Amino acid sequence: MTGLGIVLQVEHTTHSYAFAGVVAAVYILTSAVAAPVQGRLADRIGQRPVLLTASSLYAAGIAALLTSVGEHLSLTLLAAVIAGTGAPQTGNMVRTRWTHAAPDRHVLSTAFALEAIFDEVVFIVGPVLVTFLTLNAHPPLGLSAAAGAALIGAWGLALQQGSAPVVERVRRGDKPPLDLVSLGALIVAAVGVGVVFGSSEILIVAFTDEQGQKSLAGWVLAISSVGSLFAGFVVGARQSVSQPVHRLRLFTLLLMASLLPLPLAHTTLQLTIGMFIMGLTIAPT
Repeated sequence: MTGLGIVLQVEHTTHSYAFAGVVAAVYILTSAVAAPVQGRLADRIGQRPVLLTASSLYAAGIAALLTSVGEHLSLTLLAAVIAGTGAPQTGNMVRTRWTHAAPDRHVLSTAFALEAIFDEVVFIVGPVLVTFLTLNAHPPLGLSAAAGAALIGAWGLALQQGSAPVVERVRRGDKPPLDLVSLGALIVAAVGVGVVFGSSEILIVAFTDEQGQKSLAGWVLAISSVGSLFAGFVVGARQSVSQPVHRLRLFTLLLMASLLPLPLAHTTLQLTIGMFIMGLTIAPT
């Protein structure tokens, strides 16, 4: 929701989709770079201090962005960097907790699917709410609501100490080195999927604006989450015998295939149908 809020707020203030895209891209890329750093720190010192510190940095960045946009372009970009650096990695930390709470692979697969379902509910409501507040209420309210939801989630998880993984001190050499080839392939896949999600927000807002239906941008994004929610129910309900890496390969390929017809969309309805089909590949991935 933060990415969409940034796009809508910056475009509303500067009337430039180019600059809105740049600011959103800076935020998303910085968040992607900071994510493994936050994960490393969480492993070493625990999730709570990382969540509280990161969320404070995130809040400061969003506040600076709201006050600087349209006035100081360089400060707006710096604010996006600060917000991205502190963007709470709540989802990743929740999945880490599931890994410790459900060691059985079948139970863990179902747990991940269930968690994905709750994520999609947020992704259905969030874009619609952010778009409505930005376009129909007070423009800064959209991004403020997105940031507020992220902060509440981060602080709520930080207070849930009972489910937090125990911090273990590990000496060098206690674990085998990572398979760099496999890790590299995973990073490439993650970057590709991230580009899809990151670019979809600015492209959908621009497309619906061109069609004279900008207020529907949130609904189009929400429809993709409806498809993902449906897929999450299906995957979570069945006992999968396939390895997660096999599912990742399959649904990443399906995601790529689902993107091919989208440039052919000429109406908002056609784009919405295409986004629903794309959404079917998200939760299982």
